[in-house]
Amino acid sequence: MSRPNQSHSICRFWLACFKTAALCILSGGTLRQIATQTQTPAIDEIANAILFMPCAVASVLVAWSLTSQARSRWLGASMLTCLLGMCCLARFRIAAYPMLETAPSISGYCSPITFCLGLQCIHWLGFFVIATAIAKILQWTTGIGIGPIDSKHPNPSALSIAKLGLLITCCALITAAYQQWFLRILPGIIRTNDSPAWYQFFPIGSRPWIAGWIGGLLLPFHWLAIAAIVSIKPWLPRQMLIGGWLLVATALQIACSKLYFSNLILPDHLSRWLEYSIGQPYIVAAIFVADDPPVGFYLFKALVQFCLVLVAIRWIRSFGLRIAFYPSAIN
Repeated sequence: MSRPNQSHSICRFWLACFKTAALCILSGGTLRQIATQTQTPAIDEIANAILFMPCAVASVLVAWSLTSQARSRWLGASMLTCLLGMCCLARFRIAAYPMLETAPSISGYCSPITFCLGLQCIHWLGFFVIATAIAKILQWTTGIGIGPIDSKHPNPSALSIAKLGLLITCCALITAAYQQWFLRILPGIIRTNDSPAWYQFFPIGSRPWIAGWIGGLLLPFHWLAIAAIVSIKPWLPRQMLIGGWLLVATALQIACSKLYFSNLILPDHLSRWLEYSIGQPYIVAAIFVADDPPVGFYLFKALVQFCLVLVAIRWIRSFGLRIAFYPSAIN
């Protein structure tokens, strides 16, 4: 009798996931329309955060889940692919597609719709893969996991020598790949007196996909910090830590916005794939950089993301699950 009950529970879980995703799309699309009509950046930021929230929550669930609900092998992989694909396409249709319908194509390149949709897919995929990997590493090192409140479950596994070797290998491969990519575009960079600075690592045209990688790197730490803070019982220390973490998150937002240099890159010597990677031909930001928003806007973004994580934690608890720190099972 336990297997049918378990199957029913898994189906109910995925049905709730799709309903929640549809609610995110509906609410995010509505806020996007309001932001467009009122020209309010704050509402637009909330809309973007809500539309992207399914990808963030999915990466945490896949990495930290200690139950079979969110990682039921082929069923889970198929449902997750459909869910994120639906959300990604909906976000593109809401936020980007209308303005691309009349955009002219450039001879020799793919259409602007294909280009921008491809960038968004890479952004989402890169975010999901890196966020899931970093979240799993945090689970190995801290014992954090998402498990049932009132039933037994396997404890998270600990970091082992084999896993450490795999991490070092992956980091080395990623570093080597970026080094080769940067060396290929280096001859085409038009330098100025102050660019690129020592802290600027990426061309501004690569921001649409690089931002997904950086966001995926930071998201698990954001969830880890919030999960640790909300588990504190005394009210005053918890509120002080929330305020402190919001300041840290704001500082990280600002720091991440400074990682890009605005040099024009001449693409004559590059392959078509490298031209696409630095924002050719449809990203104006590859040539022109908008002014930085005020510090208050970054604080607002951090507050919005903090509130959405709290909502997501409550949503997880609605399934009888909780985010907690468990003793790791040594491999």
